[in-house]
Amino acid sequence: MIKIEYELENQEIQETLSLLKDTPAAALDETCFESRVRMSVGGIEMFGSLETPRVELKGENWSAAEAADSAWAILPILALTGALRNQVDELPFSGKTRFLIPGGGEIRLKRDGAEVSLESSLSGQTATCRYEELKDTLRGFASQVEKDLARRAPELKKHPLWHTWFS
Repeated sequence: MIKIEYELENQEIQETLSLLKDTPAAALDETCFESRVRMSVGGIEMFGSLETPRVELKGENWSAAEAADSAWAILPILALTGALRNQVDELPFSGKTRFLIPGGGEIRLKRDGAEVSLESSLSGQTATCRYEELKDTLRGFASQVEKDLARRAPELKKHPLWHTWFS
């Protein structure tokens, strides 16, 4: 089972929208809409380990108990909906790739037939799943984020990269 969760604060949305005009399009994937994200593949955390805290959480709605849960990382949400999803889509052709996690670390992906292994430099663990399940989960996640941003920041749909992030 693959699980991707995120929490994007309204304050972060408003701050990012105010910067859109001044931020180069290429930088948006790596710098904007920072969100609290957790990705678990077969029960293995990709962004950290519950035993070793690594990120400082921000936002008024995140409790001290959640702050101790280092499986959550602060990441630009568009990097996951665009870059990681695109790399997985290309995986059948290359056999292996790596997703550089903004802020440090990487997830190395290697496909062997219908199976994919994901090795996280942050948690130090490797998980295995079906390629189609990973692809479907990332597409579903991108769709969820697209609907959320379209509802909460409808003006963003006019941005020239909207279709790159969510196609």
